[in-house]
Amino acid sequence: MLTTPDFYNEIGKLVDKNFQYKLENNLLPDLSKFDAQHAEKIEKKNYMAVIERLVRKCPINNNYEKCQEELKGYTSDYIKENYPLMRPETMFNILEGNKNNELLNLLNIPLQAFVLYVELMRVFYFYIQEKYIRKSANDLEISVIHEFLTYSLDLLNGINNLLLSGNNNSVISVYRTFYETYIVFAYLQRHPELINAFLDHARIDDCLLQIEMAKINNSKIPDEVSEIYNNLISTYGEHFDDNYGWTSAVIKERNNRTLKTMFEESNLGEEFNYYYRLACRYSHATSFSLAVRPEFNQIIRFLYGIVDITYKEFFVLLNKLKINSAKEKELLEQWLLVNTENLIKELNTWYKTKS
Repeated sequence: MLTTPDFYNEIGKLVDKNFQYKLENNLLPDLSKFDAQHAEKIEKKNYMAVIERLVRKCPINNNYEKCQEELKGYTSDYIKENYPLMRPETMFNILEGNKNNELLNLLNIPLQAFVLYVELMRVFYFYIQEKYIRKSANDLEISVIHEFLTYSLDLLNGINNLLLSGNNNSVISVYRTFYETYIVFAYLQRHPELINAFLDHARIDDCLLQIEMAKINNSKIPDEVSEIYNNLISTYGEHFDDNYGWTSAVIKERNNRTLKTMFEESNLGEEFNYYYRLACRYSHATSFSLAVRPEFNQIIRFLYGIVDITYKEFFVLLNKLKINSAKEKELLEQWLLVNTENLIKELNTWYKTKS
């Protein structure tokens, strides 16, 4: 995992203390004594420290809106100094002694840039989560956005693993899920009055699964399941248990309660629509998906859409939170911007070399 220099030191101490790694005998680390919770605490602490140093060391202390270029330059230099973009010679040092050929995919420049991009987004995520989101637990809208971001980061980490293993078709399937999730996210931003119904819909889905399992097992449906199900139907209407029944207060026509309707209302753009359709072609069980195997360069172009979605989701949350100071808010915005621009720059450079 690519992360902060401080975190390397902390992990090194954990390795020395808990792992017995004998490369000459081709033995894997002994993970039996590894304290995962302690490692997670160290990870969060160091992610927090990264941006705390960014804010604390910034020489600009006023007129933030007029100093955006200076703040951007400062943030860019900070990232370059602390997170140098991975190059093959660096990767060979990291991979020395590791015989897992799948990780050699990380020598691809666009994949390096994407892995680094995700790691920097995780730094940002943990910072705002620990400093602000936990304090906003009672704000329903912020909590929902936070859940979407958590899910998005899980998907991004999954994409990293699939890219490293060269499992290109599965990468596209995860992209498709990422896109669909963003359609719902964008729709809820337009209709925040649906948030409660959206959350309650998870409960009725759970009831439906338990009812279905009871029928399969020829067993009695638990009374508490029936009670929850009936209460939700009573509250939201008889078709609330449809796939998108939570949209019924806005989308009156039952047949129109679809992802397509939400997409069209959210005005996400034709390019977004094209890549979503392309992802569906690769994901659905058709002759196309069975016969066509996407190459690495075809996979990488999806990253542009992923970057755009990730940036928008984080930016929405950032503007919902009550950041302590104008300086900190501006620097956080620049962190998102610089990280995004760095990845786009690397992708564009790579494409030029291939064209």
